[in-house]
Amino acid sequence: IGLDCSELKDKGRKLIFHDFKNSIDFVLVKAPDVLTYVEHGAADIGIVGKDTLLEMKKDFYEVLDLKVGKCKFSLASISSFKLN
Repeated sequence: IGLDCSELKDKGRKLIFHDFKNSIDFVLVKAPDVLTYVEHGAADIGIVGKDTLLEMKKDFYEVLDLKVGKCKFSLASISSFKLN
């Protein structure tokens, strides 16, 4: 979308990053805090996992499923194992 996010790759302890060209600030916080920032108007939009949305049990609008963090559950056993 044309935003400069290159500064986010910085491995330092900085938590606020600026895209001066587009007048946007990026703030890195823990997932539950993202929802608090959005809820109280300190942030316009936030990115969290669906698990965080479901755990908070509040009425947040999911704009887009980014389809990252998918997992697969596999179960293996010996061939003689009987599941009762």
